[in-house]
Amino acid sequence: MDKEQPIYQRLKSLKSDLDRLMALEAQNCGHLDLIEEFYPIKVQIITELAKIILASRWDSDSTEGVIASQEAT
Repeated sequence: MDKEQPIYQRLKSLKSDLDRLMALEAQNCGHLDLIEEFYPIKVQIITELAKIILASRWDSDSTEGVIASQEAT
C-alpha cells in the first residue's frame, strides 16, 4: 500500500489513536471508572478500522455476511 494514500494515512492515524488509548489504560489500571470511559472510544476506533479493512478487502456487495455499512453501528 502506498504510504501517500489517504486510506493508509487514516489507518496509521487510527492505529496511533488505539496505541495511545491502550497506554492510557495501562497507566490507569487501578482506576476502573476511567478505564470504563475508554471502552466506547476503543470500540469506535476498532469499528472504523474494521470498516476500512472490509471495504478495501472485498467489494461492497461481497463482505461475506458482515454488515459494513454505517447503519450497522
